[in-house]
Amino acid sequence: MRKISCLFLGLFLFTTTMNAQEVDSELLEAAYWDIGIEYGFDAGLGGNIGYTNLGVDTGRFSHGSISFLYKDDGIDRWGKDYTGTIGYNQFPEEIVDEGYSYLTGSLLLGLKIAKEIHLLGVAGYKKATFIQKRFNESTILSPDGKYYSEFSDTDKDGIGAGLGVKFFLPLSNNVALTPTVQATTLKGISLSVGLAFN
Repeated sequence: MRKISCLFLGLFLFTTTMNAQEVDSELLEAAYWDIGIEYGFDAGLGGNIGYTNLGVDTGRFSHGSISFLYKDDGIDRWGKDYTGTIGYNQFPEEIVDEGYSYLTGSLLLGLKIAKEIHLLGVAGYKKATFIQKRFNESTILSPDGKYYSEFSDTDKDGIGAGLGVKFFLPLSNNVALTPTVQATTLKGISLSVGLAFN
């Protein structure tokens, strides 16, 4: 499914870029803001925002932004929070479910290799949190028996890097569509659709 989605996106972007009418977009030569929604197949949903067209005097550095993605295994943080009070190995009979949540933050810097194609360098950090969803039948720990604990998992934390391609598709002199494909060690493959404006 992932390969098919990327293939269709690539074909769409290639066709759109090749067939796009020439628009003398002021955004390509001036500073602009770029915001977007990002989806990582392995990393979840998030967004990105940035001030772009860095180094306006040369026009080569075209993109600078930050991106955040969040993924949760679907483990509810239900009831009362006993993080820091109930340890990982305490009361194992009360564990209902376990899973992870991840927060990934990335910095992106782009280089304009063609008028409508920008190569991105990506570097960032991923933070993992282990969650134990628990239930205490005696309701001593909470009125309804529901509680949870969170634990940091440094083995799954870490820095990473990768590459991406941003397509700059002008819609007018002041607005452009900016679909992006990234492949990183932090997020795997992710796709985003953004809008640039000034």
